[in-house]
Amino acid sequence: MSEQERRKKSKKKKQCAECQEFTWIGSAQEKCEQCEKQTPVRDAMEDKDEEQQQRGNRRTTGGKDDSCCSKCKVTFKKGDNSVECDSCKKWFHCGCGKCSINLFKVLKEKKDVLWFCYNCRTGVLTACEEVNKLREENKKVRQELKEYREQNEELADSIRQMEEKWNTQEEMIVNKAVEESVKRVEKVIEENNRKMAEKEDRERRRNNLIIFNLPESDKNQVQERVKEDSDRCENIFGGTLKVEEYNIEKVIRLGKKQEGKTRPTLCPAYENERKKILQTERLNTEEEEDIIGELLFKDELIEDTKTVLYEMWKKRERQRKILEATN
Repeated sequence: MSEQERRKKSKKKKQCAECQEFTWIGSAQEKCEQCEKQTPVRDAMEDKDEEQQQRGNRRTTGGKDDSCCSKCKVTFKKGDNSVECDSCKKWFHCGCGKCSINLFKVLKEKKDVLWFCYNCRTGVLTACEEVNKLREENKKVRQELKEYREQNEELADSIRQMEEKWNTQEEMIVNKAVEESVKRVEKVIEENNRKMAEKEDRERRRNNLIIFNLPESDKNQVQERVKEDSDRCENIFGGTLKVEEYNIEKVIRLGKKQEGKTRPTLCPAYENERKKILQTERLNTEEEEDIIGELLFKDELIEDTKTVLYEMWKKRERQRKILEATN
């Protein structure tokens, strides 16, 4: 028998109270080979009745696989620090599961901290990596959704601005059409008013009488000249033409006064007076003809007095030439 075998036979297998690892320790105060600390140790073999007592683990033991360590297959004893894997639900000694005392205390105090055995850590790490990937993808999706939401808001703003612009343009078009319609109506009304005024003026002028060759007064005062013209017209209508009823409101000389020329005289009259005057026979004597001149009433004269005067001037010129030829 070798020296090492004799040493193992003379010693009992002890478990470190700190790291929970089983080792060959000769005395109760010998340094633990695992944690290199001077810690108290206890016997590895205890009575079976102590197995049924409550162990100092952080979780309530239960199930068919929690009576022994899943790694070393040693039955748990009273006071063993054991921990349960949150993935496979198997129990391990803290030393077998590589769970330090500090971590064990944390797990015992905080129930929301998870612990996984060595076999489950790979799967958990893979799952964590997948979760991290999913989180990154979720983050990207959220960012894309945020960008889409911002784009939708920008698009909504653009649509809103286009609607406002369209409404403004539509309102401007309607207002412009209304303004053009109003202008056309105003133009039509103005044209109708002008035509009505012309018609009224034409009707009013139809009763006007123009006397030619009526001698003009040589007085300086305008009122005196007008009175003298009125008196001469009254003498013509009442004396020469023998018109019983007539009313001369005013007498107007047409055109500018010139030396050696006699301006025509305009006498406004009522319809009945005009007819009576025009129906009266003209005197045939030369003296009366020179005094009266010609009484004319023509629609053309109403439209353009200057044209009528020009025609009358040409007529007088023809008569003068005939008289000169006969003499």
